[in-house]
Amino acid sequence: MIYVQGEKKLPRIRQLQKGPVLRSEKAYSQIKKMILERNISPKEPLSESKLAAMIGIGRTPAREALKRLKNEGFIISSGKKGYFLNIPTAQEIKDLYEVRAILEIAAVRLAIQRLDPDEIEAFKNRLLTLKTELDNADESKGDYVKAGKELHYFIIERTGNGKLEEMVKKLYEQIEISRLYSFYSYGKRRKESINEHINIVNALQARDMEKSQASLEAHLKSAFEMLMKIL
Repeated sequence: MIYVQGEKKLPRIRQLQKGPVLRSEKAYSQIKKMILERNISPKEPLSESKLAAMIGIGRTPAREALKRLKNEGFIISSGKKGYFLNIPTAQEIKDLYEVRAILEIAAVRLAIQRLDPDEIEAFKNRLLTLKTELDNADESKGDYVKAGKELHYFIIERTGNGKLEEMVKKLYEQIEISRLYSFYSYGKRRKESINEHINIVNALQARDMEKSQASLEAHLKSAFEMLMKIL
């Protein structure tokens, strides 16, 4: 039967499509989470059946999720061997950082007047607490890596540009894979990173765009150079 526009049965078509889409999205989110939590071996192929069983879904959503992750650069296809985790090369990491720096520095210009003073103050207090803990015991009960990530995301999200936000977050995640699977040890870099993030927050708090951009650029340069030393 053919339905003309406006008939009430049309929404059913969208409803029937919703199930597979949700299962595929669930598979995508779960597999990416496993990658970013270092629960995937870079040497072992990503098996559709094994991943489907672990997540509790069918093989078709798992297959669609793997294709999507491949398109986004998180995994690579090796013919009959299947999919493997894509660990960026040194040159690719350099490229990723260069693009990320361009986008994040531009984001400061868009976001700086939209930042909530109370939220900036909250970030500053959180970072200062982490800094005090590290200064006193060379370790911290808090997760300074998570705090840093949230600061970068906070700036990007306040640009009001969804495409920019999407691109930067994907770049961040691809760089994160390099850190995670190269067994990157932050060591003394922890204190340096916190101080760099505090400098960024101070500049944002003062609504000083040039200093904010310079502080962010210096931080990304330092993080890139440290990562390159272990590759």
